[in-house]
Amino acid sequence: MQSGVSSSFQNRVEVLLRLLSSDLGQDRKVSELAKAVQATPEHSIRLFEQSYQETPKEFRKRLTLERAAYMLSRTDQSITSIALDAGYGSLEAFTRAFRKAFQVTPTAYRSTATPSFWLPTPNGIHYAPNTLRKEMISLDLIDLLFQHDFWLTRRMLEAAEKLSDAQLDQPVGLMHVAPYHQMARSVREMLDSLISDKEVWLAALHGDAFAENAPTTVADLKCRTQKSFTTFLDFARTIKEKGEWNVEFVDAVCTPPETFTFRGILAHVITFSAIKRQHLLDAFRTLGVDLGTNDPIEYERL
Repeated sequence: MQSGVSSSFQNRVEVLLRLLSSDLGQDRKVSELAKAVQATPEHSIRLFEQSYQETPKEFRKRLTLERAAYMLSRTDQSITSIALDAGYGSLEAFTRAFRKAFQVTPTAYRSTATPSFWLPTPNGIHYAPNTLRKEMISLDLIDLLFQHDFWLTRRMLEAAEKLSDAQLDQPVGLMHVAPYHQMARSVREMLDSLISDKEVWLAALHGDAFAENAPTTVADLKCRTQKSFTTFLDFARTIKEKGEWNVEFVDAVCTPPETFTFRGILAHVITFSAIKRQHLLDAFRTLGVDLGTNDPIEYERL
């Protein structure tokens, strides 16, 4: 019975994937997706997001921009024509979206002859001419733990969107997992702490100053989660590919400077993320929201 349910789930997810990756640049309504998998629009979105850690809208927009980048770097098609093919009503709108995604304008991108036209994504699925390409990188246990961390964090942020500001800021417990972590008493503070733990390490690894007092609206927390997760997963994949688990890193920001191994950093982040997620799950229950357990098996069985 369980196998039949899993098969049905996977079949519907694959239908959604095919629909969302076809006819890029054209409008694809949620009602069309729902009809194809015989589900409500809300359930269709959740099905896809649980499997690929992007909403259908985010996934389709990213693939469309990746295709545009491919056309910019590998064809002589005009930028205006590429913008229209991508479904943008004007060159200005396309330029804004492209620059936000790739950090450069379409003109600058074309002139640099950048070899890669892929954008960061937790699911590893990218545009390729006439098909999709899945990054064939396996991180085994590390990959599962980070994917589960991102999936559950996104679920908590979705739940937070339905709470009022008063509920988000209501004291619901005490999260103080280590002396060097600030105490958090509300759902908003706990979510901020969960996300900033990765941001602190990423800033140190890149030699950047950590931006304290980052914005904590739910929309900002979602953006920060997406950015920190994809960057951290890229970091983990690089370590895996190069076998650099025991490479040492000196964090000069610490007083005095401290030395850490890359594997120690990953273990630290995974461990404290799990602890903080459990505090958050308990906090949500206090507010009457049950998001299940902190068990990675729940994610693995999706």
